[in-house]
Amino acid sequence: MRKIVSCQDSRAEVAREGCHCGAAAQYEQALRNGLIVLSDTESVPGLHAWLEREDAMARMTRFKGRPQSQFIYLFADVDSMAYLADFVDVSPRAIERLLSLLKTPLTLVFPDHDDDNPGTVAVRVCEHPFLGPVLRHVYPVASTSANVPGAPPPESMRDVAAQAREVADVEVRIPIPSAGVPSAVVDFSVRPVVVRRRGRLNEVELRSTLKAAGLPT
Repeated sequence: MRKIVSCQDSRAEVAREGCHCGAAAQYEQALRNGLIVLSDTESVPGLHAWLEREDAMARMTRFKGRPQSQFIYLFADVDSMAYLADFVDVSPRAIERLLSLLKTPLTLVFPDHDDDNPGTVAVRVCEHPFLGPVLRHVYPVASTSANVPGAPPPESMRDVAAQAREVADVEVRIPIPSAGVPSAVVDFSVRPVVVRRRGRLNEVELRSTLKAAGLPT
C-alpha cells in the first residue's frame, strides 16, 4: 500500500523557509531506502528515485519503458550537476547566470562522463523550495513525469493516473503545486545549442540570454 505523507507547513512558510514539519525528512529517507516517491515539482508531478538505489531505478525504468539514461536528474545546484554532466567548454558560473536570468524550469543536456560508452545526460537544478533542500542531502535524483508511457504528463497531482500512483511507494503532498508545464530542454551537447522541448521558453529570449551569460549559442 502506498504511504501518504502530507507537509503540514503553509505554502508561505515552505516558500520562505522550506519544510520544517518533517515531511521533507521523510521524503529524503524514502529515497535513501530505495523507494519511489510521487510528488509535485516546479514543472509537473513526477516519480522520483535515488540513482544509487538500483531496485527503485529498475522499477521506474520498467514502468516508463525507457532506459535510465533518458530520465532527468535533479540537483540542488549547478556544481552538483558535474557529478553526472561533463560541462566541457561551458562554465558553471555561466550556467548559474543563465538560470538566474531565465525564470522557467530548465533542463540541460550535456555529455556524460562515461568514456567507454559516451552519451548524454539531462540535468536540472530544482528550484522548488520543498525539494531543493532534500536534494542537498541526496542526489542525483532521477525524475520522470508521473504518467503512463504515451500519455501526456499530468498538470497537477489530481491528474496523475492510477497506474502511476501504484508504482510509487510514497506519495508526498506539498503545499506548493506544480506549474503544470514540463520543463524546457536545452541541449548543450551539440553546436549550435538546440532546444529539444520548449516548455515555457521563448527561444529568441534564450538565444540572447545565452549570449548575455557568456554561453555558446
